[in-house]
Amino acid sequence: FRSQTLSTLLLLDRVLTTLSVALPLIVAYLSHSNGPLVTSIGGFVGLALGLGSQDAAKSFVAGVSLLWRQPFAVGDAIEIPSLKVFGKLLQFGIFNSVIEDLDGRPVTVPNAALAAGAVVNRSRARLRLCRLDILVMPPSSSQLRSFLQDARRNVG
Repeated sequence: FRSQTLSTLLLLDRVLTTLSVALPLIVAYLSHSNGPLVTSIGGFVGLALGLGSQDAAKSFVAGVSLLWRQPFAVGDAIEIPSLKVFGKLLQFGIFNSVIEDLDGRPVTVPNAALAAGAVVNRSRARLRLCRLDILVMPPSSSQLRSFLQDARRNVG
């Protein structure tokens, strides 16, 4: 998944580089005939794009940061307490990630939310606590004692 994400990053870099070169040339060409109009429209468009892309920019930067640090990988069981999300990481992208919750539903989480709060990676834990309640009704106390001894030997 890392190579796929890096190829997406390179494509995005090419698009942004092309736009950053072409857009000023187009504006310079148009501003000779309609200077004030193009300048005011450009200002409004720039303001709208800047305000509208804040969340996307945050998620992009967070995605690159998470890609670099690699706190989790596809297939890991992760929990995001602030969002009350727990499940298996299905997909990690530049802007968002997809987690399959315990009911099998895909949950799309922006990478900015992953980077901003605590993320518990249950797959990297060395020890796991498991509580299992078993109702046993043996016919006699000697059978209960024998059952408990067997259980202790098997659990270790």
